[in-house]
Amino acid sequence: MSVEQRNLITLEEIAGIQLECGECHAKIIVPISDKRPLADKCRHCSEPWLVDGRSDLHQRFLDAISNLRHAMTELTDGSNKGNCTFSLEMKPALRERNEPQ
Repeated sequence: MSVEQRNLITLEEIAGIQLECGECHAKIIVPISDKRPLADKCRHCSEPWLVDGRSDLHQRFLDAISNLRHAMTELTDGSNKGNCTFSLEMKPALRERNEPQ
């Protein structure tokens, strides 16, 4: 017999999205229910969230976060229930992956 442990999180359990600046390591949590657009740079050091030389990637990242927040709000407000539940699977914690089998 084998045992598999998985960690799932439902949309209702997600309160916000955390962003950590790669430059100064300041963190912000953007509530899912917040309707304001996501800032395009760190509030602490003013570095953009993404820097990779691709002009479209930064805007696509901001749009993806905005779309995710909007969809999660609609899916969890109770008026748009479908025929399934939606959950995200979480990766095992690092220490669990390094434990001997």
